[in-house]
Amino acid sequence: MRRLCLALLPLVLLPQLALAQDNVFQKACGEHYALEAGRLSYLEAKLNLTDRQHAAWIKWSQWELQGAQQQRDACLSALPKDHVRPTAIERESGKEKLLQIRLQTLQAAKPALQDLYAILTPEQKDVMDDGDRDYKGRSRRD
Repeated sequence: MRRLCLALLPLVLLPQLALAQDNVFQKACGEHYALEAGRLSYLEAKLNLTDRQHAAWIKWSQWELQGAQQQRDACLSALPKDHVRPTAIERESGKEKLLQIRLQTLQAAKPALQDLYAILTPEQKDVMDDGDRDYKGRSRRD
């Protein structure tokens, strides 16, 4: 009886392990969006914007969040199907798609960023210029 239970264990656990793996990938896809939303919220609070500046901030931050949302959606749509590991070509294509979305976001958001930057004080510009630092104070390139 014990051997039978041990023999059946993989049949019981494999679907659960596969489901857990799917959940990890799904979570990873959502992490970028959550981090971007957190970064923007932190930056907004740190800038202490006036009403006029806040209107410009909204225009720019909406572009940034929309781009992060598109990246999350693209990531979720590219999740492995039926627990089949993607090929190297499929992985590179996925990376390319995410980079294309990021480039489109940067291009679309640039005029709104320029408008916002133009009305910031020198101190606020210093905060914006330190954009390579995450909201924990570390360089995002480290």
